Amino acid sequence: MSIMIGLDVKEKKEDYRLHVSLKGDEGHSVKNVLCKIYLPKRLTDPIELYFLPTKEQTEESWSIPFNFSIYGERKDRSGKVNTIVQANEVYNKDMSVTEWGDGVSETLLIGDPVDLKISNLISQSKAEKGNDSLKGSFWLTPSIMLSPKKQIKRSFTGKVNVKTVGRFEFQLISDVTLSFDYHYKFSKNENEDTISFPELVAEFEIKSKEKDVNKLLGPLDDFLLLTSFAERQRCVCLGWDSVDSYSYTHFFRRYMRIPQILRSHNFNATLIFTKDFSKFIISTYKKFTEAKDNKLLRQAIQRAIYSLHEMSHNVFLTLFSGIESLVLLAHKESILSPTEWKEFKKYVKAFIKESPHLKGEKNKNRRTLIYEKIPALNEVAFSTAFKKLCSDYKIDLSDLWPVIDKKKGVTLYAIRNRLIHGDVLSFQEEHSLVWAGSHLRWTLERLILSILEWPIVDSRVSFYNVSDKWIEARKAFG
Repeated sequence: MSIMIGLDVKEKKEDYRLHVSLKGDEGHSVKNVLCKIYLPKRLTDPIELYFLPTKEQTEESWSIPFNFSIYGERKDRSGKVNTIVQANEVYNKDMSVTEWGDGVSETLLIGDPVDLKISNLISQSKAEKGNDSLKGSFWLTPSIMLSPKKQIKRSFTGKVNVKTVGRFEFQLISDVTLSFDYHYKFSKNENEDTISFPELVAEFEIKSKEKDVNKLLGPLDDFLLLTSFAERQRCVCLGWDSVDSYSYTHFFRRYMRIPQILRSHNFNATLIFTKDFSKFIISTYKKFTEAKDNKLLRQAIQRAIYSLHEMSHNVFLTLFSGIESLVLLAHKESILSPTEWKEFKKYVKAFIKESPHLKGEKNKNRRTLIYEKIPALNEVAFSTAFKKLCSDYKIDLSDLWPVIDKKKGVTLYAIRNRLIHGDVLSFQEEHSLVWAGSHLRWTLERLILSILEWPIVDSRVSFYNVSDKWIEARKAFG
């Protein structure tokens, strides 16, 4: 395996080569280690750092932890720094040592960076004086809602002309507007043919003196979260590039799961109709960002777009946890006040301790188990809180598989309880779980839309779009 890695290093052409320092959490560091940086050809490709320590450095690097940081500078011939490479979090992906005999050995440490930043400094003589703005672009995974409209003309000579006829724009914060477009990249395939491909970006310009692009990532993530919800396809930012008078910077962001992109996903599969997307995102983004506490709502939306293209036990439980987040959002209050609860808890413990069935030293362990359940007495029952949520937001779920109403069969809540306790489902129940999961997702989507104050009828989860075949599927659960 070590020999194969060595050959791979020789055959691949690195994008950067420089010496860096490696530093662990406990302060241990190895300085001046040769590093080769292999950047992704496509946005979703992995980034790899190949460290080639000397024999002496290898003896030090054995103590390099699973997680470490790096920093390095590259200088030009005049001694001025022209490139800075840094990452606060790099994972030790693999390390191998090949012994060639006669005291000759080769060490290779492969690092997987989470937040790699590469800054290419511009000579002051070339810098534009007085230009204080910062221009750049966020790198996004595919989104049909945000993709620009292009007109392609092909000539008999082989010439291809691409014209932009429409781009979506969005004001992220007061002084920063995003403009969505494609940046075209080129690479060679295994036959050495040059191929081009587009990648979605959100172009921006920061005119203020405080030019910290990373401060825009929070608002951008919220915007992309709502876009993903509307589209039923996750879209995330995997990095950015920027340029000003002093530097040209690339930042690679790898601390989130890269979404699965299905080519079959189209405008007919979205939650919000294409014609309404602009109005939807402006309205809901304002509502979302102005909310005093949107943590639970954010969590519910994240659950709604989790594994959109599959259904499993884990996906079902994840979707249901999204509903639980919204229920908690609607009913945070405890039944008793802190003062009342403190007194009540003493009373309950005293009652349990003197109970004929639990009295005495021999029942101490049993009493402890019951004491651990006492906090639940001050919490509103899920069914009560769920009814209040639907009542407060006037949400009609009468055409969907019931969450808590068990009059005509098993509820989604009951299925959730079976799954969370590890019950084995029959073949028929597993088949019906797909229907139950779909209705659970539609329920969660309706709840979120209502809280965001978007009309359910202006979505694909409205009443007239839901099939009633689930009624037969429900019978499989008894």
